[in-house]
Amino acid sequence: MTANSLKLSLFWVGRLTNRSLRTESAHKKLFMIHRTISIWGVSITLLTGCNTGIRDLDFESKQFAVTYNVDSTKGIDSTRLSSLMDSKAIYAFSKDGKGTNHIQMGMLSKDTPFTWKVEGDSLRIDNKPYAVQKQDQGFMLKSDSAKIMLSQQP
Repeated sequence: MTANSLKLSLFWVGRLTNRSLRTESAHKKLFMIHRTISIWGVSITLLTGCNTGIRDLDFESKQFAVTYNVDSTKGIDSTRLSSLMDSKAIYAFSKDGKGTNHIQMGMLSKDTPFTWKVEGDSLRIDNKPYAVQKQDQGFMLKSDSAKIMLSQQP
């Protein structure tokens, strides 16, 4: 229902209630118009109350394989970049806002703790904000200097 049709409906509600002749068909029209306006009002209220962003539950107790977009790693030197390309990383998010970054490079591995928090449509990892976009199998994290793909692990 558009704004113009809503205005027209309200116009007819006013006209029907102010009429001196109250016929059965006028009451039926008034009832139908009132019911339609009520349904649209409830629908709009429900839609505006929905949060379509990310939630803590999207990350809690889950593990994600990490893929770095090489083109987005502007501030990284070539040595660090080559080690990133040969590494495999997994982010494990716990319920308490803490997590572990497990990085494996060949036969070596390292676990690094991190903190995380969802704030609106962004995710803070070690207090660094990332804009989050939902993807088919996970999330895309974007910051000024990096683009990170998180793919959920079974």
